[in-house]
Amino acid sequence: MSFLNMWNNNFFNSSNRSPNIPFNASESTLSLDARDTILKIIDQGTNMMKMDTSNEQFNIWVSYAKNMLDIAVKNDQLRIKTRFVDIVVSAYNTNLQPYQKIHFCVQFLLGVLKSV
Repeated sequence: MSFLNMWNNNFFNSSNRSPNIPFNASESTLSLDARDTILKIIDQGTNMMKMDTSNEQFNIWVSYAKNMLDIAVKNDQLRIKTRFVDIVVSAYNTNLQPYQKIHFCVQFLLGVLKSV
């Protein structure tokens, strides 16, 4: 099964095509600072998707995103960080272009913002 098929089958709801995240909005809410941080990560990612991004640049963006999430997301929202790492690991294990890998990570973060 290709990564894209796995992504569509496992990470998206069929009803609204947004990434599944492993918690309900009622379980956790994000602070305004955390929401702003996630928006900055998304903005950086979408800007990189517009460029001819290398695997090294993808790795740098992932490191930046993980560090920012570590700072912004509280311990009771650990599942957000854990799930993000799962998405990144899945993206690493593909032959997709770096901008496509960033796309999947950004989609997950957009789903987080939509769900909380």
